[in-house]
Amino acid sequence: MRGMAAQEAEPLSQLPRGPHRLGRDVVRASQRRRLLDAMTAEVADRGYAATSVQHVLRAAGISRSTFYELFPDKSACFLAALDLGITRIAHEIEAAVAAETENDARRMAGFRALCQGLADDPAFARTSLIRAPEAGDVAHAHQQVIRDGAVMMIRDMVRTGRRGNAGPCEVSESAVRALVGGIETLLAHHVETRGARSLPELAETLGAVTSALLEADVPDVGGA
Repeated sequence: MRGMAAQEAEPLSQLPRGPHRLGRDVVRASQRRRLLDAMTAEVADRGYAATSVQHVLRAAGISRSTFYELFPDKSACFLAALDLGITRIAHEIEAAVAAETENDARRMAGFRALCQGLADDPAFARTSLIRAPEAGDVAHAHQQVIRDGAVMMIRDMVRTGRRGNAGPCEVSESAVRALVGGIETLLAHHVETRGARSLPELAETLGAVTSALLEADVPDVGGA
């Protein structure tokens, strides 16, 4: 998550009807965003394999020729849609963490921002947590990059100090990778069983799991 490009300026969700003086870049940005939003919604509803370019075109109200001017294929559009959502949530987490000074408060602010950011966009929550793994090789490498970014971000959050220890401490990468995997599993299970809108209820649990990790001395594993 950390190190991603700055979030894109919010494009127009709908272009004006009839003649207008909007520049080509503005028009293309609007069309691109509509395609990304449509891809997210269609994959959330149908699954990646069952979603066709035609489904996305119909939902976005965009022509096939315009789609292929913006994206080489369905997978490129799908990965761009994932990037858009992840970047938005990463910015929200970073802002929430930066607003706090105490270690525990910083961690909880990060988890609350993560859960709220997903709850605010249920289609993206379902697409990223449940549907993306269904895409197989299309999303595997991309998801691993996202997980690596999450590991770096969480290490920054948790290494600032254990409970009762005012100084910084190192937490093994193996432990943090286990934490990231656990968080991903908890989020996906919650979305599947209770729906994305209720994800903020999970923030306290994620904080408790992280605190338990910080209390344990987990040995690192070579090559993690």
